[in-house]
Amino acid sequence: MIRSHCRIDFSFLFSPAFDRKTGENGSIRRCIFAELSLLYHVTLDELVDFDIKVKEIEEVIENTSEETQQKIDWTQMWAKKYPVLASYNQEVTTGVYTTKLQEMLADLRRTYGYGEEDAFLVLKDMLAQIYNAKKA
Repeated sequence: MIRSHCRIDFSFLFSPAFDRKTGENGSIRRCIFAELSLLYHVTLDELVDFDIKVKEIEEVIENTSEETQQKIDWTQMWAKKYPVLASYNQEVTTGVYTTKLQEMLADLRRTYGYGEEDAFLVLKDMLAQIYNAKKA
């Protein structure tokens, strides 16, 4: 591997003077961004908005086998961040909600032909969308 002793400061790529839509003040910058996006197999927008922490989490998820995921107690894991997950079973009459959720899952399977896992994922995603909409 050939290593260069030159240090290149790429901070100018993110300067306010560079408009990535019009390309003003930046034919060299556009070329560098284009090369970096090709090198890392991402779009220019992904490159500008890149967050290493998010990328690391995505890679861990992609590289974790189904077998390993089955060994993890996800409720216990998330309870470390959200303590209510460790205690709600003692406070909430879960049977009422479980019955309603099972009915919704059955409806998704029947109406849309989803399997159990897909119906669960769709329902879970809908709940997340409702939660996120209220946060916004």
